[in-house]
Amino acid sequence: MSSDDATSAAAPAAAAEEETSGGNMLTRSSQFKKLVNWAFSACNSGEQHGEVGKSELYSGLLLVHINLAKYAGPAACYPPTRAVVDELFEASDKNNSGGISKDEFVNIVAACCTNLLGRILVYYSILILLVPYIAQQVIDVLEIKTGSYMETAAEQVISMSFFFLAIPLLWNFVDRTSRDAAVNVKMD
Repeated sequence: MSSDDATSAAAPAAAAEEETSGGNMLTRSSQFKKLVNWAFSACNSGEQHGEVGKSELYSGLLLVHINLAKYAGPAACYPPTRAVVDELFEASDKNNSGGISKDEFVNIVAACCTNLLGRILVYYSILILLVPYIAQQVIDVLEIKTGSYMETAAEQVISMSFFFLAIPLLWNFVDRTSRDAAVNVKMD
């Protein structure tokens, strides 16, 4: 078996391993990969052709989040801080060239977006299932007349309470769980 045959035989196995390892359904999707590739291309216009610097990495991550927010809603509007992205950049820039490759860019953006699917599920589950149910329960307990201004006001207050209090707390829980999982993987 020639080395070319060994390489071509190993390629599908490596692709299958890459497809099943890390990330989630969102970050492994072809649409997400296209979006990240587009963001890299948009940010890769500087002196280092084929690599991006710290500011380009952060800009690319913001581009991905903004474009995901068009479809995912507010769940995608909370990208990591600049300091976190800078730390990830430093960890990926092994040769201290001041730039990272496209593969490293893709890995960093995917890592930063892994908790988005959880955020999206939490947001829409609460929006569709929990808020209407709890609002109706409160209206029934308070015996507010159906179709009245008080019913509308109660629904709005309950909805806003969820969106300004409960959802951010749940998103923090999702983020903390993702971060803890990443730390556990790194320690193993």
